[in-house]
Amino acid sequence: MKIVKLLGTVFVVVGVLLLAGGFLSYRYTRRFLTHSTVASGEVINLVFQASSDFDSRTSSTGTYHPVIRFETAGRETIEFMSNTGNNPPSHRKGDTVTVRYDPNDPYTARVDSWASLWLLALIPASLGLLLASTGGIMIGIMIRSAGLMKYLQDFGRDITTEFQSVSLDTSVTVNGRHPYRIYAQWHDPTQNKIVTFKSKAIWFNPVKYIQGKEIEVRIDPNNPRKYFMDTSFLPEAE
Repeated sequence: MKIVKLLGTVFVVVGVLLLAGGFLSYRYTRRFLTHSTVASGEVINLVFQASSDFDSRTSSTGTYHPVIRFETAGRETIEFMSNTGNNPPSHRKGDTVTVRYDPNDPYTARVDSWASLWLLALIPASLGLLLASTGGIMIGIMIRSAGLMKYLQDFGRDITTEFQSVSLDTSVTVNGRHPYRIYAQWHDPTQNKIVTFKSKAIWFNPVKYIQGKEIEVRIDPNNPRKYFMDTSFLPEAE
């Protein structure tokens, strides 16, 4: 539970920071478009920028950024490298492109394209939204679980279930590991049904620590599907 809380909090904080960065980039671009001037530029070079996993033997992991020359309304010649690149390159030497620049600071020029103008805002905003949402869901699940625990403590009913098995839960992976789950069954006499319960995630094989075949479970008397399996008899994992 502590790990879930920590990860959820980290995801939310990092996500909010990325969303804020994306929003600031969006505002800057909006102001830039308001004050910028359009000019015609020429691609004079292509600069290859390698990614972190660049392999010099293949020269394929990276992007080509066009270097563009244009002339301002005041007849000043400016050269700049585009903030976005492609592989294979989207431009060739000699290509004509439309650029936008701030007359008060022409070296902040950008290619007049959607990617060049908005990608730097979209990427952190999208990643931030994903992280913040994931962290929020994790914290929400934790809060809901804590609320269920409090309800069961106050109004729950203890039952004795019969141990069935221990299985590896491959639907959950943390640091390349899968947790174990204890499964137990109970005969619900009110509905004459067999109800199956499973434990919380356990990060070691608990088989040898299960004494006998009976495990205590606290259920909601009105809905046995709401429950908590007592695994306090297990040793704490380091």
